[in-house]
This record gives sequence, structure tokens and C-alpha cells, in this order.
Amino acid sequence: MQVPVAISTDAHVLDQLETIELGVATARRAWVEKAGVINALPLGQLRAWAERARTIKAVGRRLSPNRGPAARAGAMQEPQMARRDLPRGIPGQER
Repeated sequence: MQVPVAISTDAHVLDQLETIELGVATARRAWVEKAGVINALPLGQLRAWAERARTIKAVGRRLSPNRGPAARAGAMQEPQMARRDLPRGIPGQER
């Protein structure tokens, strides 16, 4: 099974579209096959893939126990450490 990828130029002007070659070369180095490149799929397959992805995302939202903005905000917070909680020096060495 292969993770689907999209190869992009990240072009902001037409002259930068040729940088797609860099994305293709990188994908080849990673052994990505044409069937795994989303933007290389025929239009019908691309639409089917997008519909499956939307369905999976929608089902995941309905089944998620952490629904709503408050739950998502709480899940995104990292535990905060105070500077005093950080270890000092290198373990095993005396000051």
C-alpha cells in the first residue's frame, strides 16, 4: 500500500512551473509510483479519490469523541513547563 502524494511546484508565477521536475525527481528517489501520485490520475479516478477522502473525513468527524471547537482547542494545547522544571547541567557531572 502506498501513501497518496501530490507533486507540486509551489509556483507563484508562470516561470516557476518548470520546477515540477524537482518534485518528480524527488518522488522518483522515494520510489513513488505514478498510480500513487494524485495529480497524475485520470480525471474520473481523481474525482472518485476525492469523494472517498471527503466521505472518510466526514465519517471521522461524526465518530470523533473530541468534537467541537472547545474539545479541539484543548487537544491542541501542549503542556507548559516552567523554566524551573527543566533539568540543570549534564547528569552525572558536578558543578
